[in-house]
Amino acid sequence: MSIKAICSNSGNKPREIPKENWVVSGNEYTIHHIYKQMDPTQKGIQGCLLTEISLEELYKEGKTKHNCYRLDRFMFKKDDIQKLFDLIKECTELDDIDIKKELDLLITI
Repeated sequence: MSIKAICSNSGNKPREIPKENWVVSGNEYTIHHIYKQMDPTQKGIQGCLLTEISLEELYKEGKTKHNCYRLDRFMFKKDDIQKLFDLIKECTELDDIDIKKELDLLITI
C-alpha cells in the first residue's frame, strides 16, 4: 500500500544530506512506509519512506543520523485520510489510533 502526498515543508535540510536526496516543496511523492518513532523527544508517528527519493543509503553508510523524512512535511487530500490511517496501521501495527488526535498533526488539502 502507498499514498500520494505533496511536500509542504522542505525547510531545515540537514547539511549532510545532498540536495538530490531532499524533498522539494510543492512536489508530489509516494509514501510507502510510515514509522512510529521510538525516540522520547519525538512523539508518535513521524517518519516516512518515499518511493522517489531516500535517505536509507546515507544512513546505512553513517553519513547522516536521519533514515526517513518527517511525516509532517507532507499534505494529504482529505479523501485520502482513511487510506493514510490504513497505511499507518499496516506499517506500525497499531490497533487503536485516535484519528482525531492524529488529524491534528497533519495538514490536509
